Amino acid sequence: MKDHLYELLLQKGVSATHIKEMKDTLNFGIHLFSFYYKEKEKIECEVPLSKIKSLGFRGSVGLSWYDHAIGKGSNIDSRRCRIALKHLIEQPLRQFQDFYKKSLVRLIYFKDLDFYAVYGDGTHRTLWAKLTGSSTISAEVIVAYKDHLAYESFKTEYNSGFIIKSIIEGLMKYTPSKIESSLLAAFRRIHEDKRIKIHDFEKIRVGLDLYYIEKALGD
Repeated sequence: MKDHLYELLLQKGVSATHIKEMKDTLNFGIHLFSFYYKEKEKIECEVPLSKIKSLGFRGSVGLSWYDHAIGKGSNIDSRRCRIALKHLIEQPLRQFQDFYKKSLVRLIYFKDLDFYAVYGDGTHRTLWAKLTGSSTISAEVIVAYKDHLAYESFKTEYNSGFIIKSIIEGLMKYTPSKIESSLLAAFRRIHEDKRIKIHDFEKIRVGLDLYYIEKALGD
């Protein structure tokens, strides 16, 4: 499916540059933000897909958006991805993209960091709209604001996670891209391995989450 999808996207008019971006852009989780962001208001609007950075509580941390579309991510329905692929094969690109404007997806907007994440209904619609280069998507948006005092408490409580993040950053700084990809894949497997008890590896998982957040938002 991977090579087929790449060729199909090119045939439909999606640029090679955009496809490469979707292969390079890594998903990250948002559960850590719940420690220090407070939901304040709800709005409906058109959201630029370029500002949607995370699949929220679904998908795999450290896996690209492209790889989620080809069925590699956790909590991503491969059947729905196959249906989306079938529609993309059968429809012109504009018609395919217009489908995603017909009903609202649910997002959360982290105002201080200026990015959106999926926050409930609409994971697959957001994934395929972004993959195919659509400019915007219609959304119901929860706006969340940073609680700075809560953030300071979070940093104190999870200080070891920040230390691990710094170690990973130092390691990756001098690592060739191919080796980096292999290391990130290994880290992702550790992060998702349910056989490893949460309390045993919580510090490592927090460090990995912080690293992926920094990598995604820093880029």
